[in-house]
Amino acid sequence: MTLTERHIIKPSHPLFKRIKDFCHLSKNLYNYANFILREHYFAGFKGGLRGV
Repeated sequence: MTLTERHIIKPSHPLFKRIKDFCHLSKNLYNYANFILREHYFAGFKGGLRGV
């Protein structure tokens, strides 16, 4: 079972811009890490990530 939470922050909130920027950076970090793992996996490196 997957539990999730959803927080809705309106654009009028004082921290909206900062939160939006952090969400964008978080998305980019996730995608980059996923890219690295996929590249290693498809290159035949199915072990750990030593040397990365």
